[in-house]
Amino acid sequence: MNSNQANLKVLSGSVQQALQKILHPEERVLWAGKPVQGAAWGDMMPAAAESRWVRAVFFTILATAALCLLAFFLLIVVGGFVVDLRRGKIGSSDIFWLLLFLPVMLWMAWQMLLMVIYPLLSIRQARNRSYVLTDHRAVTAREKSGDVQLELVELGTVGEPSLARLRKDGVGDVVFGGFVVRWYTGDGGTDVDTHIDTGFTACPEAERVIALFTEARAERRRTYEREVIEEMGRDYQGYLRRTGRL
Repeated sequence: MNSNQANLKVLSGSVQQALQKILHPEERVLWAGKPVQGAAWGDMMPAAAESRWVRAVFFTILATAALCLLAFFLLIVVGGFVVDLRRGKIGSSDIFWLLLFLPVMLWMAWQMLLMVIYPLLSIRQARNRSYVLTDHRAVTAREKSGDVQLELVELGTVGEPSLARLRKDGVGDVVFGGFVVRWYTGDGGTDVDTHIDTGFTACPEAERVIALFTEARAERRRTYEREVIEEMGRDYQGYLRRTGRL
């Protein structure tokens, strides 16, 4: 068993297989692990709030406001409709306003439900998430319906990582940003976009991961910049050859 396999053995078999397909021969796995589910409560994005108690208050306020608005619409629209129904005075205007506001009320009820269950959903999502740090990339693996989605961030493109919400047991958020490439195992396709804020949330051994990340990033940036310059040189020479200037 090589060092990469030894470091990846803490992950599921499907994630290990997906990673083996994208790892370069010279790429070394520095650390691998899974988020601590209890610490992932309410995760929306790394460092969005320094305290999860702030998130709890935020979600509570939003849910209360949504409940009040929903009760108001129910009282005005549905309540008025029921009163007219009992009086036998249902008109076209009553049906019109009911049909008009019913989608709004259903949408508000759905949003309120999401705000109530989102913290629990974030814990469930953490169960299917894995983190891998190599000397080339930071990888987040998400297992869904038998497939694995990999989010690959080239260390040469990220800024200095930071540590947020460090707990006494060493669990914290390793926050970084960069150019994200999504690789899907289902159809083999890739999708590319930019994330301003991403990271390993609820990460165990967060301080160790930060130290490994910082060292690997510094080395990779030097190599990455050299590779980019060499690639630009090759592209320019190709252009000169195509235009007959070389």
